[in-house]
Amino acid sequence: MNRVQEARQLAGIRDRLAALDGAEWALGAEDGRMRIYARNGSEMVGLADFASLATADEMQVAAHAPQDLRFLLGLLDRCAKRVKALAPPAVDDAAARPGAEAGQGGRNYAAEASMLCAVPAFKRFLMERHGLESPASDERTAQKLRSLLVVTSRREINESDAALSRWKALRAEFYAWKGREVV
Repeated sequence: MNRVQEARQLAGIRDRLAALDGAEWALGAEDGRMRIYARNGSEMVGLADFASLATADEMQVAAHAPQDLRFLLGLLDRCAKRVKALAPPAVDDAAARPGAEAGQGGRNYAAEASMLCAVPAFKRFLMERHGLESPASDERTAQKLRSLLVVTSRREINESDAALSRWKALRAEFYAWKGREVV
């Protein structure tokens, strides 16, 4: 499943949970059968009866589904916020860096690429995923990057939409490889 499909599925889960309008479910018994009740305010409404072969664990999972989903979505949101906080800082705008050549949106992507070429994790990534040969010197890393981006100079990242697109894809692949998502 790709990220777009995952995002759609997550949005669907959020929508279905929101449609419950805060209702909580509880397990109860009526007429000798176990049943899920929805509690919304003071009203209790029977939603489903369990078959006699249903285990206590199965009934508990079903009965606590909305509360558990709210908890897990909250945890997911907090984790995503923390991951974004850990993402590398954006390169300074060209206005804040006199003399820097800026790409789209004022960011100097060429400088960002240059800095990453000195990062040991980026070198390991290029070695593992893109065949960078050892020893991974800064110059050898820069050459591999230029080759992957199909440019003769990293400066072209700021000058070419195609090169910038390739850089963003490679950078995203690197952060995914590292286990974090780029902002």
